[in-house]
Amino acid sequence: AGRVPATSAGAQSYRQELEALRDEERAQRAAIRRRCRAAAAAAVGAAADVAALAAEDNQQVACGGSGEPEGEPISELREALRAMEARCRQLEASQQAVERRAAEAEAAAYDAQQAARVSSELAEAAETRAWATTQAANELALQADLRHVEALDAQLRLQRKLQEAETRCEVLQEVAHRVARERCDDQFDQLSSIDRKS
Repeated sequence: AGRVPATSAGAQSYRQELEALRDEERAQRAAIRRRCRAAAAAAVGAAADVAALAAEDNQQVACGGSGEPEGEPISELREALRAMEARCRQLEASQQAVERRAAEAEAAAYDAQQAARVSSELAEAAETRAWATTQAANELALQADLRHVEALDAQLRLQRKLQEAETRCEVLQEVAHRVARERCDDQFDQLSSIDRKS
């Protein structure tokens, strides 16, 4: 414990990428809204122009004008209006695509954060197990060292007892030899004395 897992840095990076994607998505939405508003305003203006030209044309026809409708400018305005409507549909489709990509990026970032969290928890659990294993190994090593010291101490005491026993045996052997020599000397003296008397 006490160390920051490497996966925390990965989660922070994922969060930063998610924020950047959200900022980009908001900017794209704002730009699309601006373009849509401009296109809608242009379409409204074009529609008003078409309506005005149509009204003017109808008025000329009603008043017995030349009877030659200005169809070409009206047709151009209608084409421009249709092009603007198509452009608006394209912009709306682009906005939907951006929103889908943003949602996919947010879902991927969430999955990455969850994976980073799980990895962090697994790393912490593994570190805890490693620490516990190390503590257990140290305890076992300490116990083994204590048993080794106890075995050495017992061996040293046994050697001392063996040395003491050997010393006692040597002393007893020396005493036994001296006693045996004294008895032999006494017996020899007795035999010598008997021989002199006879």
